[in-house]
Amino acid sequence: MKKNQLVLLTVSFLLITGCSSGGPQGSMGAARGQGGFGQAQQTVAVEVEPVAKGDLTVTKKILGNVVSDSVSEVSSGISGELISLQVKKGDRVQKGQILATVDISDTQEAITQSEMEIESAKQQLENAQISKKQAQQKARDLQQAETDWDKAKEELEEAQYLYEQGAIALAELKAAQTLEEERKTAYENQEASLEIEMEKADLSIRQNELSVKKAEINLQQTLKDVRDTQSDGVIRAPISGEVMAVNYKVGENVSSQQPLVTISNNQQLIITAQVTAEQKALLPKGREVNVETVAESKTLKAKVDYVSGATNENGLFDVELTFATSDTSVASGEVVQLTFTETLVENALLVPTKAILQEGDSRIVYTAEGGKAVKRKVEIINSQTHLTAVQGDLQENTQLIVNGHKLVSDGMTILLPGQELPAVGGGPGEGENAQGQAGEGQRRQGPSGTGGGGRS
Repeated sequence: MKKNQLVLLTVSFLLITGCSSGGPQGSMGAARGQGGFGQAQQTVAVEVEPVAKGDLTVTKKILGNVVSDSVSEVSSGISGELISLQVKKGDRVQKGQILATVDISDTQEAITQSEMEIESAKQQLENAQISKKQAQQKARDLQQAETDWDKAKEELEEAQYLYEQGAIALAELKAAQTLEEERKTAYENQEASLEIEMEKADLSIRQNELSVKKAEINLQQTLKDVRDTQSDGVIRAPISGEVMAVNYKVGENVSSQQPLVTISNNQQLIITAQVTAEQKALLPKGREVNVETVAESKTLKAKVDYVSGATNENGLFDVELTFATSDTSVASGEVVQLTFTETLVENALLVPTKAILQEGDSRIVYTAEGGKAVKRKVEIINSQTHLTAVQGDLQENTQLIVNGHKLVSDGMTILLPGQELPAVGGGPGEGENAQGQAGEGQRRQGPSGTGGGGRS
């Protein structure tokens, strides 16, 4: 709405009545007595807006990062010197395109090394199996120790009986007790030692079995890598996309494990963001939000595809969104702004926040009704910068004074945009005549009140 300058219009109605008797001085006094110059009635020009009804919402904004959902880390598969490099960061490549060439002259050495690792692991496995057999032999020795202990216990029982019958001396009884204790200790020590040795042997066997399998897998992988590189050391792009990283320079020795090149397929992009618990509640899976790109200042659509159930190391929740269309015209690594709305109050009366005034402990607004300003009390439900949800004696589409409301009072005459000020008093001649009579009366009365207009 175009903002007009507010003008306080004061219309003065001057009531001048003639007097049938008396001189000019009497006529002037009568005009004043009957109102003189009259009383001023104010009319304030205002602007209005209709009261709306609907939901009070607020827009939330968070930052997100565009990343590729399809990333391939390309390794050489074999160790060797990087002979050539055909791409750099930012290049677009096609599937099957040559990326680099690695010297594979040491491939046979790598194969031999893997074979030696297998043989070493097998030898260690055999040693572990021998250790277990030795432990099992000790198990038979433990059985003999248990037999000796059982025999000592029987001899002790017999000695106790003979001692009670007076057939043997106390010294013989104590000797039998000592022997039983020694056999018991020997058995328990052998049992504990055997248990430890068996556990160590079993653990060693399991570890060496894994070592053999790992060495065999490494050998198979080395052979596969040689086949994959077609024995010429040429590294090709497994997917089409953009080169996001190059980790080696020509002349450096590449590792078979660390990626040589990282390729991102920008045809499958997602947005990642970290949100608070409050924001998480507003972003359920499946919700569509607006995506504003910073670089090109355009708006796209994206849908929430994933929300983590637990916080990350930053104490925030991870959120992933997918673009509504594949033609996004954005690149991996770009920062975007996600915007979505939160409903604060549903189906409420909505008024411009600036229209609300404070009167004591109450909140009031002024409505335009029949050319008058009418004061009405309201209660605030929720207030935002530009719009406030209220309840009170208001109806939808009621004309609310939004400009000039600080100048009016209850019942004051108002002037709406497009309306003209009404005509006041009599015609111009009548006004001029009244003013002329007043002036003439003053001239006749003079400063001393004697009616003379001359000098004193």
